[in-house]
This record gives sequence, C-alpha cells and structure tokens, in this order.
Amino acid sequence: MLTKQFYDPDGAVQHAKNQERERARTNASGERDRTGTPNTSAMQDAVEEKYIPLTPEYWKAPFLDMRELNIMKMPRVLQTLFYLLSYDREAICERDTNKLDFKRAKALIGEDLFEKMSKYQPLGQSEAEYKQYQKLSFLRRNIESVEEEKVDEYSVILGRIHRWVTQAIDLRVEDVRNRRDNIAVLKYEREQALAEDKARTEKREAALEEKIAEHDEKENDAAKKYTDEQDSQDEDGNPINKLEYERQDFNMEEFNIEFDTINPVIDIPNEVADHIDNDFDLPYTPPDVSAE
Repeated sequence: MLTKQFYDPDGAVQHAKNQERERARTNASGERDRTGTPNTSAMQDAVEEKYIPLTPEYWKAPFLDMRELNIMKMPRVLQTLFYLLSYDREAICERDTNKLDFKRAKALIGEDLFEKMSKYQPLGQSEAEYKQYQKLSFLRRNIESVEEEKVDEYSVILGRIHRWVTQAIDLRVEDVRNRRDNIAVLKYEREQALAEDKARTEKREAALEEKIAEHDEKENDAAKKYTDEQDSQDEDGNPINKLEYERQDFNMEEFNIEFDTINPVIDIPNEVADHIDNDFDLPYTPPDVSAE
C-alpha cells in the first residue's frame, strides 16, 4: 500500500474520476431548491470529519520535488533505496567511493525509479546476482545508521522513503528466514520419516526371517510325521518306497498383509531443496525442530 502512494498510475486515474464524480454530485446538490429544508449549520461542528485516505501517488510529487534541491542531508536513505532496487554504485556515488553524489542520484528520480519501487518483490526466492553493497547485510546497516525521528524532522518525504526502505528490508529478511525455518522443519520431518522407514524395514526383515524359520520348522515336522506314518514294508516284508511330502510354500502375501496392518507404511516426504536467496547474507540459525 505504501508503494502505491509513490507509483500507481491506474489508481491515480481512478482517483481523478472519483473526484470528478464527487464534484458533480456536490454541484448538483447545491443547485437543488432548499426551500423548507431545516437549517443544520449549527450541527456541523458536531459532525465527525469524514476520513479521507491518502490518494494514489500522494508522495510522488514531493519525491519529484527533491530534484530541485542542491544539497541532501542524510544521503544514506536515498542511497539505500537505490541499492535495494539494484542500482549500481557507479550510477549514484562519487567515483571510486561510497559517497552519494546527489547530483547523479536526483537525475534518476523519475518514472523508472517509481516503477522499480512498485515492482520490488520482497517475497520468494531471488536467483539474481548482487553486488555486496546490494545485499541485505549492507542495506540494513546503511539504513539503520540513520535515525528515523531525525529524518522526519528534516524532511517528511525523506521520512516516508526511509520507512518504505526499512519496511521493504524487514519484509525481505522475515520472508527469507521464515522460508528457511519452514525448510528446516520439512527436512527434519523427512529425516524422521527416513529413520522410521529404515527401522520398519529392519523390523520387517527380522520378522520375515522369523516367520520363514517357523514355517520351515513346521513343514519339516509335517514332512517327518507324514513319512513316519507310512509303512516301511509290505505284508511280505519287502521295502516300500514312501511317498514324498508335498511341502507348502511360504505365504508371502499373507505375511505382507499382516505386517503392513500392524506396521503401516511410512509416508516419506519428497526431498526438500534449499531456496536460493542471493541477496541474503545475514546470520541465520535454523530452529531446533527436534525440541518442538
């Protein structure tokens, strides 16, 4: 919303139309025959003043007026704005220094700057390449070196720019840290799922080995009993070839159903990739998700 007070062409057009309609309604109301209408002028002081929000591009004109200045105090406010919007140092600073050249900088105050402010996106990954002075660590130090109250005392419009820059940086830092926290949680959940799946696999292998051993033992006993129950000789004492026991195969399907019922399959989340945020160079410590 703050950005729209610097650059909002569509909103400015709509606001102008709304004003025109309001003027037309006011004029029409004033031209009506008010004979017999009660005099309410004495009540006007008791009526609350109507709230009128700031119009679109409210701060655009005062910002443009800064081009008429010859000297700019607290230059780091403008400098941080330009760096945040990926302007190169050479475009706004004195040669081979980090000192703002206000003559160069004010020449860049215009539609292109306002459009870049409106398109600045503090949310999501950023794979663009940044100079060191365009990264968040430098930007935050640079803007925090200027006290907001002193900026407001010096210039209302510069104070607005200071707040815009500060809010943009804070939103960007918060977004990156929130996404990294979320990724840390997702990675932990995946690691936990993998560990649980590994334990389940080991448990299954042990259970399968045990069940197969029980099955084989049972089949061996059944085969021996089957053989023992058969006669070894006929009535004349001649040896008899005993029938061979038909062994039963291990029922793997039954085992799987029983094991999966007691030990449900572990749902393993997809692998989580780190986000790329080339502008983020501030300290970051992942949350201790294991303690939660």
